[in-house]
Amino acid sequence: MTVDDLHPLAQTVLASRNIADVDAFLNPEYGAALHDPYLFRQMRDFVDRLHQAIEEKQKIVIFSDFDTDGIPAAAMLHDLFGELGYENFQIYIPKRDIEGFGLKVGQVEQFAADKADLIITIDCGIRSNAAVELAKEKGMDVIILDHHVAGKKDPLADIIINPALADETYPFKSLCGAGVVFKCLQALEMDERFNLHENFSKGQLGLAAIATISDMVPLVGENRALAQFGMKILRRTTRPGLKELFEKGRIQGRELTEVDIGFTLGAHINAASRLDQPLAALRMLTTRNHAEGKEYAHELNRLYRERKRRSGALREEIFSMAAAVADQPVIAVGSEEWKPALLGPVAHGLSDDYDRPVFLWGQADGSETKKGSARSTRHNVVGMLSQLDEALVPAFGGHEMAGGFELAGETEEFAAALSAVVADHEVAADNGDYDPVAATLADISWGLLNSLEQLGPFGMGFAAPLFQVSGVHVDGKRIFGAGGEHVSLTLTDGEHEQEGICFFAPKSMKEVECGQQVTVLGALEKSTFGFKKKLQFKIEDISIVEV
Repeated sequence: MTVDDLHPLAQTVLASRNIADVDAFLNPEYGAALHDPYLFRQMRDFVDRLHQAIEEKQKIVIFSDFDTDGIPAAAMLHDLFGELGYENFQIYIPKRDIEGFGLKVGQVEQFAADKADLIITIDCGIRSNAAVELAKEKGMDVIILDHHVAGKKDPLADIIINPALADETYPFKSLCGAGVVFKCLQALEMDERFNLHENFSKGQLGLAAIATISDMVPLVGENRALAQFGMKILRRTTRPGLKELFEKGRIQGRELTEVDIGFTLGAHINAASRLDQPLAALRMLTTRNHAEGKEYAHELNRLYRERKRRSGALREEIFSMAAAVADQPVIAVGSEEWKPALLGPVAHGLSDDYDRPVFLWGQADGSETKKGSARSTRHNVVGMLSQLDEALVPAFGGHEMAGGFELAGETEEFAAALSAVVADHEVAADNGDYDPVAATLADISWGLLNSLEQLGPFGMGFAAPLFQVSGVHVDGKRIFGAGGEHVSLTLTDGEHEQEGICFFAPKSMKEVECGQQVTVLGALEKSTFGFKKKLQFKIEDISIVEV
């Protein structure tokens, strides 16, 4: 593949991305795209400690986060121990609302009572100082495999593999939790004592891709390689649960895209944890039995539909409450009646609609703790939370524009404190550095999309290009969805016709009328929904041209 093989507009997109080595970018080689795992300071220590645990038949507890990063990462270690024929381990995934994020003291007490020798935390643990300290007092070793930013002091774990540590020498800093686990698998595969076949880690790339794309880490550098090569594995996956989930999500596996991963596979995995059943997702990913795969995928799809139903019921109430404070720089509302685990998708929608940070809190059944979700399109919500008094927000975590928190004070105090720091935490929009590319309806074609696929996958940190189509007319309009939340527009320039679609369309877009001349900003996508391959122009913005 050379630049000349690309559609002219794809060449324009590529030129705007400042790629240092275009040939390597267009023709990636698996080995060259990945760093040596032993560049992690403590990777050798990790490999030696795991070998010791297996040789001595020690009991190992894998403690994983409950999201679309932690669950695939736990599945990878599950597969590792299966490959090694090692059975003296357990996987513990906490319930999101009841137990919350991170390793807790009470869980460590239980592991000690169960006579565990080694705890391995995945996608969490870097802020669990008290729990790690107790584990050491109880005679257990602790290995932390994480990618989150540490607190003021690192926990006293035996081994920490985390690219985000200030003194970590590993050259790529933006791996997700499953990416860290993948590097550990690579290191184990390189050690002859484990006798892993040379392609074992490659077989786990599909799980690494699900996590990398769904967890919204930047799709650049090593993450791009994990996502790109992992998608190739997923398209021909032999995992029965995933194959059944493709069917449930009406995805053509061979045509799988990053959008399918983020909005279908990731959403189904997340739904299980939002309804406090994370093990349902783990079982779906790890089973090798076709009957079980069908059963687990069916259960995951049921949980996904239930999550959508319950989130939809919450959405109307929350949007109504948020409208009363929409003139504030930060939207912060909550209710004891709201289930915390369901608030993330609603917060995301609010943030998109009002273009400001959103903090929603609720309380789980039987819990006295207020827990919530934070989302933003252009503010570092975790940075904002870090500036608040610990007495007000005793715990928080997450990523720049998506986080979680515990609230000990009142909503009014919380909102005021957030408003006082919001101006200090604005970040550049993900697509802000890339100008839209001027295009015509004739350009919106399979030829262009096929070329763009050579530049992908697109996502956080490497946004899908936007194309601006001017001087077209609306020749048809259709509002669809259970609540009439989506809009389809038929666009024409007199010679060519193209459907443009907007999911969760703003009110202004629903008011566009047939016959009006418009300028449209959108991105090209391949849709295989309903097992039908279709070119989709996803509208991001539309403006009416006054004539």
